[in-house]
Amino acid sequence: MKMRILAGITALVVVGAGVFGVINRQTYTDITNEKNFMEKLQVAELPGQFAVTVCEEMQERLPQLPIILRVRFTDDVEYLFGTSRQKICVQEVYAGDDIRVGDTIYITTGKNVSTMGEATAELGFVNTPKPDCDYLVFLSGERDSLDKSLPVYDVYAESLFRPVFCYEDIENKIVPVGEENTYVPYKDVKENEFFCTSEEGMKAWQDLKKNMLDRYPI
Repeated sequence: MKMRILAGITALVVVGAGVFGVINRQTYTDITNEKNFMEKLQVAELPGQFAVTVCEEMQERLPQLPIILRVRFTDDVEYLFGTSRQKICVQEVYAGDDIRVGDTIYITTGKNVSTMGEATAELGFVNTPKPDCDYLVFLSGERDSLDKSLPVYDVYAESLFRPVFCYEDIENKIVPVGEENTYVPYKDVKENEFFCTSEEGMKAWQDLKKNMLDRYPI
């Protein structure tokens, strides 16, 4: 029941966070080919009260997922229409029958860059993973893909944030937001691991990360 409520909250957060200019959308402009294009985008911070609630849920839910991996991101994000993906090399398999250490696969890492009104990047409140760093990722399964060169797996998406945790310690900056939405300039939080509006929410997120990394250590 809580997950259904959170799914509803997710929709409200996305709308409340600023789905800018949907009604007046005329064209889709691909800005991902521009140099340093992320510096021009806005990203949403997760409201702190929701972060606390969802982190409590994820303490129990994440270890039950079918695919749990330690991976190394080997390339930057590839932005596709409607989604994005990133190539990884599997370093350790904690759960998952059809994946082996050393496999190279794609995983989805977020939604598309949008130019509706102000340009935004829908990243699931988690920064894009850095190449050549190890991350703990929780996946829901393989998706059908027209590109058969490598299999594509979905990051678990039935929560307010993407469960992708860096094995390195990363300092997170909180940028104040207004009442209308929780979007902030990406350039102001580009060094973060997580995007959240409050210290309480960020602590809950960091506690969840620590518990998961302790459970699945290098």
